[in-house]
Amino acid sequence: MNVVTDTNVWVSGLLNWYGTPARVLNAYRDLRFTVVTSEPLLEELMEVLRRPNIVRKYGVTDEDVQGLQELLRRHAVVVPIHHTVHICRDPDDNGVIETAERERLSF
Repeated sequence: MNVVTDTNVWVSGLLNWYGTPARVLNAYRDLRFTVVTSEPLLEELMEVLRRPNIVRKYGVTDEDVQGLQELLRRHAVVVPIHHTVHICRDPDDNGVIETAERERLSF
């Protein structure tokens, strides 16, 4: 199964080990599905996890961030996007939609 996941699922999964996003993250670690992502989504994820308030409040370490990034880069399918989708109020969500659309076209 191929899955495009919004950044907040990965962030929540890393910050709270007991919620549904953590179960998604653990299922991915067990390679129970394939993540489809794009460079803008990966960059957004790394930026969010390195925000000072996140690091301070949740104790996220550079090792945590690197581990998730390595996991995603090793096993995810990274599709190119061209920033042509402009339908969401939040511009970052356009990247999720376009990634899903590219995934649909490439498989």
